[in-house]
Amino acid sequence: MNPADAEQALKTFHSAIRKCEKAQMKLKEESPQRKWVRRQLEAYYIAVSCIEEVFKDNASAARYTESERVNAAATLCLLTEICGKLPEKFKDNHPQQTLAIRRLSAFRLALPLINSDSARQ
Repeated sequence: MNPADAEQALKTFHSAIRKCEKAQMKLKEESPQRKWVRRQLEAYYIAVSCIEEVFKDNASAARYTESERVNAAATLCLLTEICGKLPEKFKDNHPQQTLAIRRLSAFRLALPLINSDSARQ
């Protein structure tokens, strides 16, 4: 893992966060879809925090409980599985294929960081 990969992962997570925040506003308060978007947002926030803590030496990164980290890791595992099937469904160099590949890379970078932090706590 290098800093350039971390920077790309951060951009990818920030993009996903913006999209989820917009989507969340359009969904009914207690709908299953909104709960799923909220779950994704929590996982993205934790992933960003872990990446910044490791690659940007950000000691002030927010601390999360072990339970929150375990839930974030489970969500990212599920998203990795879902996104893993997407690139082959699109033509080469299609924007959606690029998006799926970048998200997969970001998830794969963040997962070990989240898991290693939850193991240390």
